Amino acid sequence: MKLICINRIKVQNANAVAGLTTGSVSPTAVMGATHTLQRKIDQHYSQEPIKLLGTAMIVHEHHQHTFKNDNGAIKFTQSRNAPYLHGLTDDKKSSPASVIEEGKMNVTLSLLIAYDGFVADNKQLEAWLDTHCRLLRIAGGSILDIKDISLVNITGSDKAGTQIKRLVRSLLPGFVLYDRNDLLASHANEQDIDTLPAWIDFVSLKQVARPEHKLIDKHLSGLTDNKLWTVWQKYLTTPYLITDIPDAITQHFDTLNDKSFKALLKQWQSYLNPDNKTPAQWEYQPKPASGYLVPIITGYKAISPVYKNDEVDNTRDATTDVCFVEAVHTVGEWQSVHRIKELEQLEQALWCYDYQPNWYLCKQNYQPPTINNNDDEDYI
Repeated sequence: MKLICINRIKVQNANAVAGLTTGSVSPTAVMGATHTLQRKIDQHYSQEPIKLLGTAMIVHEHHQHTFKNDNGAIKFTQSRNAPYLHGLTDDKKSSPASVIEEGKMNVTLSLLIAYDGFVADNKQLEAWLDTHCRLLRIAGGSILDIKDISLVNITGSDKAGTQIKRLVRSLLPGFVLYDRNDLLASHANEQDIDTLPAWIDFVSLKQVARPEHKLIDKHLSGLTDNKLWTVWQKYLTTPYLITDIPDAITQHFDTLNDKSFKALLKQWQSYLNPDNKTPAQWEYQPKPASGYLVPIITGYKAISPVYKNDEVDNTRDATTDVCFVEAVHTVGEWQSVHRIKELEQLEQALWCYDYQPNWYLCKQNYQPPTINNNDDEDYI
């Protein structure tokens, strides 16, 4: 595999909002920058064709332009800019400047771009890339600096492991974004719900009220046999549901004397049948799957036919046909780059374009491991 490694790109004022998601650079923005680079390469290296095949994104650091208001809510910093004066009436020119509603961030990321083609002089291409990559825009942000750009050739021989270790070491610390649409589909099938409610389960932060249980804790922890206490502690790690209370706990409280454990049994009944006046503790409900899961946008879905350029007013240019689209959302997962140890794992990290009728997507060939990698393993 032949790669262009663009290490530590510092981007200023990149768009932090994509569709309904916010937080980091979307795969569509990264692939857009790769497509722009491909067009530049086609113009300057027409005699030695170089085709960019896919891009892996590794984020090292990001900082959103936000602030916390008096109510504790975190909001994006907005700017008030004067309107553009050309073509405006006098009353519009003197009106207060409008607030530009947008979300921005600074981000440091690295790109691994797989390519195909013969390169006669690696140093010459690296120097050309170092000049032209700085002129790119990533998610609308300006590139301030690039640490270095190098061409890496990972062979399929026994040396591949050593080559990948050297590459990964240069990218630490960093996190790779993977497409976890499989988790979204699996959750929708298990719960027998539509895709949108399943996606919201991954996106939203949910809290569940658990009735007060201090007396219950104190009673079970003081028993001579600690088996019930162990069962109770395991139950408390799950969201509050009356139907999930272990039978052993229920049977134990059914055997208690009302007179000797009046306060305890009163709290137990309140725990089983809470009302609006029952004291409670609010607990966060876990996501449908474990991992550093985030909502992401991976492409667009056509919602109209493709129109000729002269059929639609105010298009971007005078030659390209026009199609109206909506953003496509799914679930992504950030994984530490140190997990990449084999050539196949490196290939699975690459985002590629996938064109189908009415669908314009960025996809990966990611296959989740059957056995989770040990995060504590000494890799370097």
